[in-house]
Amino acid sequence: MRFRIKEYALEQGLKLGDVAGKLRIPLSNLSAINSGSRSVSLRLLGRIANLLGCEVADLFDESEAVTVFRSPGVDRAVTRVEEGSCFGADKAWVHRIMLARQEHYGRVIPKKESLYGKKCSSGL
Repeated sequence: MRFRIKEYALEQGLKLGDVAGKLRIPLSNLSAINSGSRSVSLRLLGRIANLLGCEVADLFDESEAVTVFRSPGVDRAVTRVEEGSCFGADKAWVHRIMLARQEHYGRVIPKKESLYGKKCSSGL
């Protein structure tokens, strides 16, 4: 997933190196995040957006499909919709999807509990 970090940085009169320095992360990491070759946490995206004076959703490059959830054999993708549609007008959906994705994949299931909170005999 590509981002528009460099575009927003330039609007603020900053280079990627300046942004990386203020965030205290290596420039190579920020460049890789911007180009989509490195994954990024929602927390870091929030810090970047705060520094650049924009919303997290504004940082997403909407020109490509975005894989939201991945499971064996199934990919659900969100693609860019024409301007003026409910998705084009409101970018908050991206933030909600990222939060849901982080909650889904970041959740640890306690031992001896299933996904539904019931005890499992298998010791899952």
